[in-house]
Amino acid sequence: MLFIISVLFSAISLSFLVYVLLSPSLSDEHQQTTYFKHFRWLFPWVNVLSLLVMPFLSWRYQKNIEKLIETAGYKDKVWLKEIVGLQAVGGMVGMGLWGILWTQITLHYGLGLLGAITAAWIGGYLPIAWLKRKRQARKLDMLKAFPFFLDMVTLCVEAGSNLQTALMVAMQSMRECALRDELQHAINDMRTGTGRIEALKAMAVRCDLAEVKQWVSSLAQAELLGTSLGVVLRAQSDQFRQERFLRAEKQAAKTPVKLLFPLICFIFPCTFIVIGFPIVMKLLAMDLF
Repeated sequence: MLFIISVLFSAISLSFLVYVLLSPSLSDEHQQTTYFKHFRWLFPWVNVLSLLVMPFLSWRYQKNIEKLIETAGYKDKVWLKEIVGLQAVGGMVGMGLWGILWTQITLHYGLGLLGAITAAWIGGYLPIAWLKRKRQARKLDMLKAFPFFLDMVTLCVEAGSNLQTALMVAMQSMRECALRDELQHAINDMRTGTGRIEALKAMAVRCDLAEVKQWVSSLAQAELLGTSLGVVLRAQSDQFRQERFLRAEKQAAKTPVKLLFPLICFIFPCTFIVIGFPIVMKLLAMDLF
């Protein structure tokens, strides 16, 4: 009995020590961005774990995560240390869930260790997967808005406006989207003294879209060679319109292939059941089986 009480008090003391070490004050507002304000209760542990994990991460890995945050559209909303801390928390939660599952089933020690590593990797990868999904959705949104933007810039330049004015008119005519925000950022850079091509190149890097990079490269080459911007923009507009049509045709051509799986797994079995059920019932009624 005394041994049980001592073990219980030891566990309580250890839990209290862990709580004290891993529960920093929430009064510092700079510890967390406003994007994760609904998970404020979690971020004391996220902040502590990020400080423990960050020294072991290479600068290349940190740079890749920062680029992923920027291309996902969260440069000023999410910090690097938050993603790293969420990865650490996700890894610990994954290992904890696997530990609970391991107590319910019987596995070899090697398989249990492999399962724990896999669960930790999956939990740590979830924040990266979330950023990649947001980046892909952002790219698709910009790709949908880019043809209208290019047509508006082309019309304004052909009407006699300079490039910066054409960009402002196109930005004001666009709907609320990621491309409009990046264009606003580029225009603000131009107003602060950055060159037009340099600001547009920085926008192309933030967008991380091949079409935008190609468009900026064409503008840079036209400005370097002294070619008329109206001619270049008109050629670019026609080219991207044709590429958009070809991309739609490509997606339409993939539809029959994508329909094969539901057709074979769901539609064909139901059809065979409807056709074969009366036949089987008649054969059973005739006592052939």
